[in-house]
Amino acid sequence: MLDKVKVVVIDSGLNGDDDQLKKYILHSIEMKEDKGGKIQLMTEFQCTHIHGTVIANCIRSVCDEVQFIDISILNSKLMSSSKLLIAALKYCMKFSPNVVNLSLGTVKKIHFIKLKRIINELNNRNIIVICSVDNENKKTYPASFKNVIGVKSSTNLAETQIKYIDKYFYTSGIYSYDNNERKETYEGNSIATAYVTGSVCKLIQKSNIKLDINDIKDIMKN
Repeated sequence: MLDKVKVVVIDSGLNGDDDQLKKYILHSIEMKEDKGGKIQLMTEFQCTHIHGTVIANCIRSVCDEVQFIDISILNSKLMSSSKLLIAALKYCMKFSPNVVNLSLGTVKKIHFIKLKRIINELNNRNIIVICSVDNENKKTYPASFKNVIGVKSSTNLAETQIKYIDKYFYTSGIYSYDNNERKETYEGNSIATAYVTGSVCKLIQKSNIKLDINDIKDIMKN
């Protein structure tokens, strides 16, 4: 049985002042492109959107035995670039994580080859990538890759229920988060992805053997 599951959350950053979350954060970094297109790494930064914090707390609501590697690439409008996404996926390998949560993706085919290469590398290292499909359910990369767990939300399922339908995993896409003692509800494929990540973490944490992505998919399909 694994003590703690290492989860990379590539998102808008995790709020280290969040009392529910701060003790679970192992490492935080922000990636930005400067005016010349060079990627800058910053260990001191302010989260400009709550999205990443909500995602991490949603994961933790399913599996509490986690440590987060926080890589912020989304700005205040939840926008980023494929260059930053690929750089973040490469960077995260230095931590030898068990799981990568991507509550984001791209619908642009132009990035297919570069994304495929880095996902294959992560797969070869037995790092499980769990990725959200676009909220309009367009074909999304890397969620549509065979060696990725692609996720969509369903209003007919609870967060503890996961169904496999036509190459994708479905679960609830609704999560209520206590934000300064005020409950706020978040919805969408991003939330469903976090629930699936939590379930995968629980499987990895409780297993006495090392599970690969095919093992995990087979377990969740049944």
